[in-house]
Amino acid sequence: MECFLAGCIVWGISFVIFLAPAVAQQPPLDTAPIDIAPILREHCIGCHAGSDPQGGLDLTTRAHAEAGSDSGPVLESDSPLQSLLWQVVERDEMPPKKPLNAETKRLLKQWLSEGAIWPDVPIDPMALSNSSRAGLDWWSLQPLRSVDFTNEQFDAPTGLDFWIDRQLREKNLERSPESDRRTLLRRLHLDLTGLPPSQELLDRFLADESPDAYERVVDELLASPHYGERWGRHWLDVVRFGETNGFEYDEPRDHFWHFRNWVIRSLNQDMPYDEFVRWQLAGDALFSDPVQGAEATGFLVAGPHNTTLPAGNPLMRLAMQQDELEELVGVVGQTFLGLTVQCARCHDHKFDPISQQNYYEFAATLSGVRHGEKSLSEPLEQELVQKQEQIRTAMVAIDSEIHSLLQQTARTLLQKDGLTEGAPHPLPIPRVGWSATDLELEKDSPLKWTPHGKVTRGDGFAAFDGSGGYLASPPFELRGDSKTLTAWVQLSDLSQSGGGIVSLQTLNGSQFDALVFGERSPREWMAGSNNFVRTRAVQGEKEGSALNTPVHLAITYAPDGTIQIYRNGARYGIDYRTPEKLPTQGVPLQLLVGLRHTPPGGNRSLHGKVFQAALFDRLLTEEELRWLASDPKRAIASTEQMIAGQSIEVREQIQSLEGRRAQLQSELAKLADTKRRVFYTHTGNSVETNRIFFRGEVASPGPLVEPNGLHAVKWPGSDPSFRASKTEADRRAAVARWITDSQNGLFARVMVNRVWHYHFGSGLIPTPNDFGFQGGVPSHPDLLEHLARQFKEEGFRLKPLHRSIVLSATYRQSSKLRENAKQLDTDNRWLWRFSPKRLDAEEVRDTLLAISHRLNREVGGIGYRDTQHAFVKGTHTYTAINESEIPFLRRTVYRFSARGGRNPLLDTFDCPDPSVATPKRAETTTPLQSLALLNNPLLFSISQSIAHPPNLSPDTLDSPASVQRAIDRVYRKVLLRDPEPEERANASNFVTKHGLVPLVRVLLNSNEFLYVR
Repeated sequence: MECFLAGCIVWGISFVIFLAPAVAQQPPLDTAPIDIAPILREHCIGCHAGSDPQGGLDLTTRAHAEAGSDSGPVLESDSPLQSLLWQVVERDEMPPKKPLNAETKRLLKQWLSEGAIWPDVPIDPMALSNSSRAGLDWWSLQPLRSVDFTNEQFDAPTGLDFWIDRQLREKNLERSPESDRRTLLRRLHLDLTGLPPSQELLDRFLADESPDAYERVVDELLASPHYGERWGRHWLDVVRFGETNGFEYDEPRDHFWHFRNWVIRSLNQDMPYDEFVRWQLAGDALFSDPVQGAEATGFLVAGPHNTTLPAGNPLMRLAMQQDELEELVGVVGQTFLGLTVQCARCHDHKFDPISQQNYYEFAATLSGVRHGEKSLSEPLEQELVQKQEQIRTAMVAIDSEIHSLLQQTARTLLQKDGLTEGAPHPLPIPRVGWSATDLELEKDSPLKWTPHGKVTRGDGFAAFDGSGGYLASPPFELRGDSKTLTAWVQLSDLSQSGGGIVSLQTLNGSQFDALVFGERSPREWMAGSNNFVRTRAVQGEKEGSALNTPVHLAITYAPDGTIQIYRNGARYGIDYRTPEKLPTQGVPLQLLVGLRHTPPGGNRSLHGKVFQAALFDRLLTEEELRWLASDPKRAIASTEQMIAGQSIEVREQIQSLEGRRAQLQSELAKLADTKRRVFYTHTGNSVETNRIFFRGEVASPGPLVEPNGLHAVKWPGSDPSFRASKTEADRRAAVARWITDSQNGLFARVMVNRVWHYHFGSGLIPTPNDFGFQGGVPSHPDLLEHLARQFKEEGFRLKPLHRSIVLSATYRQSSKLRENAKQLDTDNRWLWRFSPKRLDAEEVRDTLLAISHRLNREVGGIGYRDTQHAFVKGTHTYTAINESEIPFLRRTVYRFSARGGRNPLLDTFDCPDPSVATPKRAETTTPLQSLALLNNPLLFSISQSIAHPPNLSPDTLDSPASVQRAIDRVYRKVLLRDPEPEERANASNFVTKHGLVPLVRVLLNSNEFLYVR
């Protein structure tokens, strides 16, 4: 991703504090040679150095300079002042945007005339900060500083206030008086829980004159379960939480709500922030709780995920995978370190000391992340475990008895057709099978296959035209890691690329193993899999005969990960081994015929005929596969076929056994029902080989790289090298430990600033995700150090940090505007008052529901959906529905967050797009907001509930007194105060003419309701 300079930045005194001098003081010309390094670093090296120097010119060493540029030589050794290097400077052509001043030109000219002596070591463009970029000495990259105010005059209420007051004095400003108690309580409630206080809570607080009344409310709110909901929403913004994949198909993630609930639960428990981060980066590797690990590492897959990777174009597929990796690297770097690491993908970072090579080293720690689902059991009590084992043992015995009967049945069927010659013993009987006769089964058959789309029945086959039709088996479970997929197939088009013959998939199609034709290599068979994690080129022969003659195909999957394809009973291509496996233990599965995986779309559908397809729950031998491939009639494709031709006694015996097994299966399911859960989370476990791609282009690969941290982020004793990490999980564990190291000052500063931003509307650094050059320097540098060190010393716990902020006099200030202060500090950068903040989108909806008594305050659980989901031609759509008739609605944080499904009311109030990280929400003011609060159907319903609560007798409004009582009631409900005399008089006339509901709608449109003051 390219990074461009937005414009010149005018630095103030804060910059001087943190930035090392760009040009060292030059020695007298007659006593010492010119030190050219600061001049070149300041004006030239930013462009003419690194992995891809502009114009091909590198000025870091004399040798590089003498090598010239794309335009030819730039430095004449014999006569440097005749060099192109000096000529373009003298003509003010270089630097292009800001020519050198006369003094710097004079020094450069003298240096050239003295022989152009470069330093002994290459000039490192990232070593020192200057006016155009940050170096390794940049303020945020340094260890935490100790700041002490005990030796200074201390007249502030808290240490936090001391640093604010000192800055205010320097700016000839002073802090505003404390807010009135009503305003302060509403601010505190909305800030910490996202919900307004009730009138009863307000009355109790106003009546409490004890000196610690406010402090006790703070503690109550921090202990409230709604605290985690409010601050969890902030975190979900930062990590771009969405419950659909985005892109063209936008598939839903039905089991991703676990991550949201984990965030809320962890914040309510005040989990230390460093532990909170380690869980999200590598909870499955660093901790022993697999369920919580699956919940927390949902962070890694929270972003958009492209499932429409192009077939037959490996470079484009790789490019799209690298795009997704860049997005993840960017989120990790910005969220935890405040560094835009992703900007170094195509070249060295233009503003921060991050090289392109270091980007790819850091990306290597995350390159094994994969999207998918896990089914996990929570720890069970011993008695329950024993009961499950007893049931499983009984089921194995039944399976053995059924298997014995089916062996007899299968052999009888084969003998009837004279097909037993050379038959192996035991006969290979499929776990699930299909043949054309299954299309004739009765609808109440327990193994009824379901056709979807266009499926044409022929003479002994099912025909598919590539338009998306397929057959699906009922759900089932598979035990063990061994399996074999087989099929008899005839193709209608040898040029098709990616059609699935037979596929074993999880029910939502996110993970699958399939027999596929022509996807990566034209006219070749391959073992298809989700994201190609179990797919390799096998170098098989090009298919030629399947157009006219059915061929038998098989894929075997061994427990050690070895995959082998067979064609007509003979090995096809080479075998290979992969560490990835399709999850089968306790996961509901489905067999498809005619489709690579659901949902249909793209190139997934087959154009051809399938005669038989089967899944075996073991590894078939080459002998068995040769025998099956020798005659299509030898494939026993379904249990139904085998049973149908037997005597009534045998059929009844098998049915009885199957009934008993189904009963046991039901008992087992009931035991596991509340103990087994499915999670959308990180599922990868393979160690990827990583290399640089020059200019970020996958068509220009460079050398291999090893996983590493960022070299710019260091502290005494730190080691960002992760070369010892052997597995994918080891890599993530290493980077998690490195990021959260207690000596990493950046880690603490970024989170402290993020919390400050949400409390005050703007951070001490105004860019919460960028602590590099573009983010500038903090408004209150010593305060940031003070809070970061305090945060660290208190065990990285967030609730004490919140407490210290909201108890400060700075936070409790009035928000009233003072003209004299505004003239000196228009943007309130120095915090001479509390800046009013508009309610964010979720606060607007939640507050409306709360004051109308229609809020369902349940914490956790599966979220609600405010969209109608439809699946059309391979694409999922999400259309907003009318919520107004639903009596009790949940908090907005539990909304199913579809990337393609927007909510008009929330969007009007700047609810962010979950496809991108949003560390800082927009705050717009538009006519649409007023229109929404007047005309949205939910607002009509809520206004009615506030004006005429169902638990109160309807207001008659038949006398001035009754009108006054009704007006007072809605004012107190909406604005938490009584109306002023003039307001009461105006409202009385309004209600008499138009009724009470329009008055409520007017109040809901007021700034007093919409803003936190």
